[in-house]
Amino acid sequence: MNNYGFILNTYVLAQRLFQSHAEHADINCSLFTVHCSLTKTPCSCTHYSLKTTSVERPSHCNAGHPRAGRLRKPQNLRACPRINIENEKIKYLRKQKDNKFLLFLDNPKTIREAIAAGFGLQELLVSQTNTKLQAEFSAHNPIITTDAVIAALSDTKTPQGIIAVFLVPKRKLTAPKTKFLVLDTVQDAGNTGTLLRTAKGAGFNTVFMLDCTHITNPKTVRSSMGAIFSLNIHEMKKEEFMEFAKEIALPLITADMDGESVFETDLPKEFGLVLGNEGQGVSKELSALCTKSVAIPMQNDLESLNVAVAGGIIMFETIRRNL
Repeated sequence: MNNYGFILNTYVLAQRLFQSHAEHADINCSLFTVHCSLTKTPCSCTHYSLKTTSVERPSHCNAGHPRAGRLRKPQNLRACPRINIENEKIKYLRKQKDNKFLLFLDNPKTIREAIAAGFGLQELLVSQTNTKLQAEFSAHNPIITTDAVIAALSDTKTPQGIIAVFLVPKRKLTAPKTKFLVLDTVQDAGNTGTLLRTAKGAGFNTVFMLDCTHITNPKTVRSSMGAIFSLNIHEMKKEEFMEFAKEIALPLITADMDGESVFETDLPKEFGLVLGNEGQGVSKELSALCTKSVAIPMQNDLESLNVAVAGGIIMFETIRRNL
């Protein structure tokens, strides 16, 4: 092959690589730019080893990165990340994982539910290896990144190739129109999520969480099985709730092992069930606002049940009575 033919073939290869970038293939830096077409930000990648003795290319790419040498047949091509672990945005997001006002989700199903529920989507990242998710969420302008970034932002051992960051909505505080649940300093995220899931199933559509584990806790999110997106949840201080409860005279019933049997006592049609901390139970301040206390009869000298189990039994007892 003469020199002209070699140069022409190499140029055609370069154009094909450029086109593959435009089509969002794994290779994300074209021969003539390292400016990511998806994120509109410079890509901090390892450039291709491309040199030549015949065809010139720009001395600088669109991102201002210097281009040394000339174009020749590519050697040792490797895909490079569009956004990697050292990117400033990724560093910022990692620092925000403990922000109680931000909800980090790493499951496609829960992300769909959050979007459908109207949670404010702030950031969406998809792995460059998962083209299916890239296509599904393309309308939300996802940032295409590496598996390492997804793993760093995920709380699971086997990430599913996607991370979404939502702003938790602030709901207006109004009097509940149905049965509701009050959680008094419940600290275990698994218990909190399970109670939210049970509340949804039992028709306790409003939940007041007083100094509890936040709904943004990953374990709470997983154990709630999507209930956080459909319930009317208020996270607030205990003092704030007590003022609100006194103001509108909320009908409250507390769970207490010295109370009346929940299977025998009369229960109002609409009321708020108050469940307490795993170790301390319901605080004295909240108990003073309750008009009644109920208990689950125990056998074999057992004193109490797990708060999530006890809450589930009491909530579904209210359904059984209406069957």
